[in-house]
Order: sequence, then structure tokens, then C-alpha cells
Amino acid sequence: MKFVALVSGGKDSIHCMVHAVALGHTPVVLANLQPIEVDEMDSYMYQTVGHEVIELIAEAMELPLVRRRIEGKALNTGMAYSHTDGDEVEDLTKLLEDVQRQYPEVEAVSVGAILSNYQRIRVETVCRRLGLVTLGFLWQRDQAELLDEMVASNLHAILIKVASIGLSPAKHVWKSLAEVRTTLHSLNAKYGVHVCGEGGEFESLVLDSVLYRKRIVIDESEIVMHSDDSFAPVGYLKVRSAHLEDKPRVDHSSDQARAVAALAAATAANPEHGNPGWVFDQSDVLGSGDTSAVIPADTAQLMPLLGLHRSNENDRTSSFWGLAGGCLDAATASKQMSPGDAAKIVLADVCQLLAKRGLKPEHVMQTHLYVANMATFAEINREYERVFRHNPPARVCVGCQLPPGQPLVMDAIVFVPAPVAGAAGAADFLHVQGRSHWAPANIGPYSQYGCASGQVMMAGQIGLVPATMKLRETTAQQAELSLNSALAVMIAAGTNPSGALACLCMVTSVDHVGLARAVFASFLQHHAAASAGRVLQVVVVDELPAAAKIEWHFVVAKDASGVAMSTMTQEDETGLEWHLSASASSGNGYVWTALTEAQVGQLASMSALGSMLGAAMAGPSGDATPEVYLARLYCAREAARGKGADHIAALSQNLREQGAAVSVIPVAMLGGGATVHIGCHFTWPVDPDGDE
Repeated sequence: MKFVALVSGGKDSIHCMVHAVALGHTPVVLANLQPIEVDEMDSYMYQTVGHEVIELIAEAMELPLVRRRIEGKALNTGMAYSHTDGDEVEDLTKLLEDVQRQYPEVEAVSVGAILSNYQRIRVETVCRRLGLVTLGFLWQRDQAELLDEMVASNLHAILIKVASIGLSPAKHVWKSLAEVRTTLHSLNAKYGVHVCGEGGEFESLVLDSVLYRKRIVIDESEIVMHSDDSFAPVGYLKVRSAHLEDKPRVDHSSDQARAVAALAAATAANPEHGNPGWVFDQSDVLGSGDTSAVIPADTAQLMPLLGLHRSNENDRTSSFWGLAGGCLDAATASKQMSPGDAAKIVLADVCQLLAKRGLKPEHVMQTHLYVANMATFAEINREYERVFRHNPPARVCVGCQLPPGQPLVMDAIVFVPAPVAGAAGAADFLHVQGRSHWAPANIGPYSQYGCASGQVMMAGQIGLVPATMKLRETTAQQAELSLNSALAVMIAAGTNPSGALACLCMVTSVDHVGLARAVFASFLQHHAAASAGRVLQVVVVDELPAAAKIEWHFVVAKDASGVAMSTMTQEDETGLEWHLSASASSGNGYVWTALTEAQVGQLASMSALGSMLGAAMAGPSGDATPEVYLARLYCAREAARGKGADHIAALSQNLREQGAAVSVIPVAMLGGGATVHIGCHFTWPVDPDGDE
């Protein structure tokens, strides 16, 4: 893509350009916001020291420059940003509008954000408003690794401002990154100083880079003291004059070739694929053992089990409740309306149900969308985006053979904040829309995760290369990459695989079931979380987004150390195995079991599902009464015929009698001889002092 680079003169914005060029993107123009009549201004968004050198940077790169003055101030400082007159973010909007008028071929914007959600959210919001893609290839990079990469890739940057314990204007301003590298690592070890200056510890100025045709030489300057604080003095370099100078050796290769070579010399990571993290040994792949043919079936018998409903809220003390069965009623379904119109009706019903409880779409933490035909997904997505605009929920989307006339079915988990449910805290969402080496950007209106009451509900991850948004070729490659992306999201949420409460793996062929299990086992072993293997459910679906072959969906406890996992075998004729994972610190858990056709019939006739669930959940909840708020029944289509449909209806009714919202999902196959998976999200009241 052709892009405009937002440059401050500092190392991050220039190094992000290097990554963008290495990936084949073409810089068309530089853009900069400059202060009015001051060198250093109080801005939440922009580096202004070194602004005197910006024009030389453009000349050094032989690129045009578009500039605008910063007239606004930080007025809207919340984590969710919307248009605010007079805010400094609107200066960025005007700057990029200037760029679009002068250079209409620009498709993307590069930005050097590493850690700041505040800056990232605002740049992404502006870019989305203007129809531009965000390129943020430094986002969530390990700072120590990134600093070393910058130094090794011939990025010659000097410290132009310091404001941190252990750094002195007299001693460290003018020093290069290479010269202060050891000092920064030492200060990080002693005081937690960010080695890339993400805490405002220092600002930098790039005098040379692989993208510069000439290097910058400062002729005259002075150090201006801003504060003489004895612990953390603040001072910056005022550049009086500077000029460009030919480099000693001229490299006539292309910008991309120089950028690729520089990064290759600095890191073992492939710029195309980013940091590989854990790598799966494909020699460990086992046969799936599942060779049954997928049986097409008429799912019309499941229609009576649909219909929007919520979990029972009578005397509930939990922070969550479930919505399930969001679809068209039978009369409307018979009209064979368009997927977009159907989505509009389903989503309106969901909003109405939320409103009755005094809630809004922003309270929805996670949705599962089951789509009859992925070719209609864009049409459905347009309606979905009109409802979930700000901080959209995490989402899982799969293609299933739905009952006739149903383009989509939806279920959801809703966070009920205090004082409604008597629970403390607020919901947190991570909604990254820019391309990076971290994890895939949103390809729809959803967040990477929603977190509330100690529970992180993640969006489904498929094998897209984060930097390019291209799908890896083989199923094994997709499985490996998507798990690494899921790990990156977990780390961003402050947790890890040991905290997994649930993991649903969706594959598009029964041949991939064994691969999925082998890859997951290798992933957990690498991260010392082997006990989490029992949380894995594998289902075979008809389609996945972007024609992916495998998708992973996790629910993870924020406090991974407090998660306990166990398996309980039912001591009756069913012999069911219940796999349970629960977080004692947050009072959240998940329990699931796989049923053969015979077990489905036995369980349906016993009407004992509720008591079995209660026994399975009793361990972690102690004396408290656990509450199932959402149950999902994944049914192999062959199980939806004749008496099988009646048995599934009985199980669904039994769960609804326990107060759960129940979602019935017809899938192609389950594998392992199972015809139904029952998975239940549950919670129990936890005393804030730690006593249940």
C-alpha cells in the first residue's frame, strides 16, 4: 500500500517506516504536527522537541512533507475517543485530510506507537473515520528486543530530551541509543524505566537511517533545562541549525532491499511473519482417528429450540448473564428475507432485550455468530456494526447449516455491572484495528478481548499473518500462527495459557481434528500449561472467516494462578466425563462433556442433567451455589434427526430449567464418536475479601 508516515523525528516513527517499507509498502509523503511558538508543549499525543529538524528529515528521505500546527488541547482523555471539537486529536484529522487532498493515492498511515493504548486508539479512530489503514508495526513489541533491533539496524538516533531518574540532561542528551543502551537496561532493572522511553523517560531524534539518502548533521544547539529536580532533572536539546551531508558509502539498492537487509541483520524474525514465538514440530502430528463421512442433514427439527431468550435473573448475584437463540421467528423465516434484513431484526430483538434490563450493546462482552452462508457475511456485518460501534464485543463467527430461512443465529455473554448484579468493577476491551507484528487486526467490528469480573473473553483467532493480513497456506501453519496470536492477546490482557477456562477449536475438515489436538498439546507443553489440555473442545464446522481451516477461541481467567482443573466421571450408566476449569479468585468457570448418541438418549430420559452439573460444579464453588448463565450444545447434524432431535430438545429444556440461556448449534461433526458437546459457562458469588 502507499502510505503517509506520521513522523515526530523520533526513533519509533522512523523505525516503523523501516518495517513498513520492508513489507513492501511505499512511503508517499511525511506528515507532522508542530507546536506554536514553543519547542516543548504539554501534549498527550505528540512529540514536539526536535521539530526544527523535521524538514531536513523529509529532505534526507527525498519525500514531500505536509505539516500543520497543533491548535487543540487534550480535552477528551478517556480511553474511548469520539470527535471532540478543540481536542488535539482533531488536529491530526485535519492533517490527514490535507494529505488526502494533496496525495489521494495514500491508503495507509504508519505510526510508531509501542505501548500506549491512548495514542493507538486515537490514531486508529481518525484513520477509520478517513478510510485509512493503520500500520503500527512496533505495537506491543518487547522493548528490550526492540531497542537492540533499532541499534543493530543502523538507526542512528540521539537522546534529545530526558525526564527520568538516572538520566541527566548534561550527561545523556546528545548520546546515541547505542551509547545509552547499557544504561537504559540497567535503569530498567533497578527502577522499571522503559528502555524505549514509553513512560516519557526520554525523546529521541533520528540523524540517520537506512531510509535516509543523506544524514543530518547538527551545527549549533543548546541544552534547555525544564526542571532541575535532583532525582529526575528534565532538559531538552534546542537545535539552532543543522544541515544534510552525504553518507560515506552510498547504497544504491531499493528502499525495500535496504530495509529488509537492515532488519535481517538486527533480528532473526522474518519481517513477513513477525516473531514466530513457539514453533510446532509437524513430525508430532498424529492421525485424527476420525474417518466418518460428514452427513448432510435437515436441521429443520432444531427450529423449535431457537428463539431469543436470556438466562434467569431471579435472585442472581453474578456479573454475567447469557443470551441465546437470537434468530428469526418461524413466520418471518418463511419469508426468505435477505441476510441483511434478517440481521437487522435479530439485532433489534437483542437490543430490546438488553434495554428491558437497562443495558446497552456496550455491555455485551462476547458474541457467537452462526452464519448459514459465509458469502453473506459482509451484508450481516454491516448491520452488526451499526449496533456495536464503540468497544464492540469479542466475537466468534462460523458457518453452519442452519434451519431453513435462518441466515444467522446469535448468542452472547453480557456483563451486568454494579449495582445491577451487586458486582464491582467495569468492563475493559482491547480493540486493535491497525496492522502490526503483534496479532491480527480486526477484520470486523469486534474487539480482541472483553474483560470483566476477572474473566477475559477472547475473539476467535485464525491464521492471518498480523503484518500482512494474509492467511498462511497449510492447516498446520494456520494452527501454529493463530495460537501464537492468541497468546499475544492473552499477554496483552495480563494472563497466560495456564488461566484457560475454555478453549474451542473449530476446524473445517474432520481430517484436521487430530492435528488440532496435537498442536494444542505442543503449545501447552511449551508454555508449561499441560494441565490446561482438558479444556479443549474440537468441532467440525462448514466454514470459517476468510476461508480459514482452523480457528481458536479462548476464555481465560485474568488471574491464571488461581485456576484449578479437574475431571469428574459420572458414577451411573452414562459414565460421562465432566471436564471442569474454575477460577477461585473471580468465581468464574466452565464445564463441558462429550456425549455419544447412546449417552444423549440416556441423559435425556433421566432428566438429571441439572443435578449432574451441580455435582460437577460443587468442588470449586464450595458452599456457594454455582449458576450456569450460558450453555452451548454443539450437535453433530446426524444427531438432529428423528429421536435425536427430541433428545436434544430434552437436554435443552433441562438446562433452561436450571436458569441457563441455551444455544443449540448444528455442526458438521464432533469426532471421537461424540454426537453432542455440552459446554456451560458458570459463576458463583465470591466475597471481595477472598471468602466465598
